[in-house]
Order: sequence, then C-alpha cells, then structure tokens
Amino acid sequence: MFLFWYKEETFTNKVTDTSTVTVESDHTLYAKWQINSVTVTLDNQGATTAGTASVTATYGSAMPNITIPTKTGYTFGGYYTEANGGGTQYYNTDGSSAKNWDIASATILYAYWIDAIPPETPEKPNLVDTYDTGSSSTDNITNLYSDLIIEGYAEAESTVTIYKDGVYEAETVADGNGYWSATVTNNQNVWTNWTVTATDANGNVSAESEALAIYSDTIVPIITDIETRYAAWTYPYSTSNYEVSPFWQTGIAGSDPQIIFENLNLSDIEAICIELGTEGISKDSSVAIYYSTGGSFTHENMVWNTISAGEYHLRYEIPTGSYTSIRVDIGDGGESYEISGMNFVAASGSSCSCMVNVLNANSDASGIWKYQKYSTLTNSWVDCTNWDQYDSPTEQWVAYRAIDRAGNEGTTSETLHIVP
Repeated sequence: MFLFWYKEETFTNKVTDTSTVTVESDHTLYAKWQINSVTVTLDNQGATTAGTASVTATYGSAMPNITIPTKTGYTFGGYYTEANGGGTQYYNTDGSSAKNWDIASATILYAYWIDAIPPETPEKPNLVDTYDTGSSSTDNITNLYSDLIIEGYAEAESTVTIYKDGVYEAETVADGNGYWSATVTNNQNVWTNWTVTATDANGNVSAESEALAIYSDTIVPIITDIETRYAAWTYPYSTSNYEVSPFWQTGIAGSDPQIIFENLNLSDIEAICIELGTEGISKDSSVAIYYSTGGSFTHENMVWNTISAGEYHLRYEIPTGSYTSIRVDIGDGGESYEISGMNFVAASGSSCSCMVNVLNANSDASGIWKYQKYSTLTNSWVDCTNWDQYDSPTEQWVAYRAIDRAGNEGTTSETLHIVP
C-alpha cells in the first residue's frame, strides 16, 4: 500500500500539500510503501480432521506453515486456488509454502485430495477356451505354448500388470468394463502360474490375483508296447443273490475272465475266493485279482474296505489249465455271493474265441486322454480303449496311437495283422 512521497531514500522529510520548492532545479522524490497482509481461508473439502482453518498472508512473502488436514482413504495434495487441484498451488503436501503470496485481496484456497484406496483384487485370469486344447477346454492343459491369450477382469481403466511365476511379464489396460486380455508365452512341459495386479490412475496397486496354472504339453505320447492276448469262455449268469453283468471278453491266455459287479460295496468285503472245478483258490494264493472302474486295471494290493462303493470291474487271472467250472465267492463276513455255471475252459492260440491287443503308452504329466485305432476295414482313425478286443475277428491290418490330454497325437505304432 502507498504511504507518502519523501525527499530522501531514507524517508526523512515527507512531502505534503504544504511543502514548497526553494531551489530552482530538478528534484527526485521517493515513494514509501507498506506491505499488505490479507486473510486466506483454507477450505479442507470434507476432511476427516480439519487442520488449520485460515492464515494471514503477507504480500510477497512465503505462506506461513500450517497443520495439514487428513481424510480417510485419501492423501493430502496441497492447497490450490481452485478445487480438485486446479489453479495455483500455494501449499505443499507437508503444509509448507509452495509459493510466495501474490494476491492483494482476501482469498479462499481449496484442499486437493488424492485417492489412496487400492483397486479391488482382480479376478483369477482365464485361458481363452480356443487355446485350451485336448480333452477339455477348462483344464488349462494345452499343446500350445506361444501366443496364448489369457483374459480377465480388473478395475475399469486400470493398468493390469501380468506376472509369470511371480516375475513381471507384460502389462495392458482394462477397458471401461474392466475386461482385459493379453498374449503371453507359457513355459513348456511344466505347470506355470499366471497372476495379475491392477494399478489405478493415482498409482494405487491392488493385491495379486489368484493364480491361473497352465500346462503346455509339447511331448508326443508313444505306444511303447502292444501285447496280444487270447481267451475263451462262456458267459456267467445273474444269480438271485447278486446281480452281475456279463464280463468283458478280454483275457490273458484264456485265464482272466472279467466280471462286472454292479454297486459292489467293497467296504463289506472280507474275502474273495475262486473255485476251479473242485479246488478252491483264495485271492491270496495263485489267483491274481485286479479291479477297475472301467479303465486300466490295478492289482488288488489295497485294503478293500477303504475303497468307495460303486460299480467295479474285477478281473481274475487263474492258472493255465482246463476246468469244468469256475465259481467266485465274495464274502462279507456273513453272506457269500456266488457266481457259478461258467463252464470255463482255459485255452490259447488259434482255438480261442477272443483276442485282445493290450496297449501300453507313455506320456508326460498331462496323461493319456484316449487311444485310437486305424484299420484297413474302416480306413480311418476311431477311438478305442487300451484293451482292443476282437471276437471272431475279420482279417485286417491295424495300427494304434495315443492322444494325451493336451491333444497331442502320438506317433503311429507298428502295424499288426489280425487274422480269424
């Protein structure tokens, strides 16, 4: 603010309306100014704790220090001449002066609040179905490893950072609905974990998502062995005590009839006995007993009462020989279920009424999905089991292959000649 004119720079003699000029020459007068001070109101914009409400600012001087306000879930970004960080900043985030005061009149400054809440944890990523090859489009086992597309949802318009086994791999941006996708390269023949985080515009980072595990199987399965076996027998029949379906016609030298027991309660089994002719042979003797739920057989080296009840295929390998009958007793400690009247005759070679090719294959961790057979009768690949059975077969040439769960088609086996 202007005060007076003075004759000297030291402001000793003030010039007033009564002052006279006594020397006829040029004169220099000196203006004296007084620094203005104004009240500055601090609008904390809904703070949780208010902080300093107002200050007296001196024109041309630094702003006085203040106690900053706080707001739950936000970081204080300073005071500005406009809301939301607009205009000119006069206070720093720690309450110190950001700029000398240069406004001549009383003014309101507005607190700027920065969101400090991290985004919600993104959803678990997903491997796009068309890249999940093989037996299932949801098991994340595939025969692809490069240019895989994974996808998911995160906070809308957030930056999605992608990690492979905990190491940064790539990043992308979620759209307005939160959807994102990215092209990645998976490790081969080992389970690989993919996770993501979301970062918002203020730099807040979410927690890491649940991991998506992908197995890229690039190993082709191989038929390692084909064993041809023969068998001959008549069908068993259902007894009044126990309902039995006809056994599968597969065998080893005619000595392993397989009998399907429906709803067999294995928890009740205490003993299994096979009687050939008049000689009883228990399961702990020369008869090998195997079980299956419909696939490959497993030897009965197990505790029967730990296996869940259900439909099981039981296979009995009996000594080579000729017998007039076979009887199977399954004892539960109080009742014996008997199958008799089979008129079983062990046989082998060309006199057999049944032949089976038993397929063995190796694969990596993904496992075998299915087997296929190529026959000169069909001239095409068709699905089969690892027990490829022929009842009174027609002459043909056949070959086999295995397909693993990732969809890798195995190499073709040797060609076999099937003759009646």
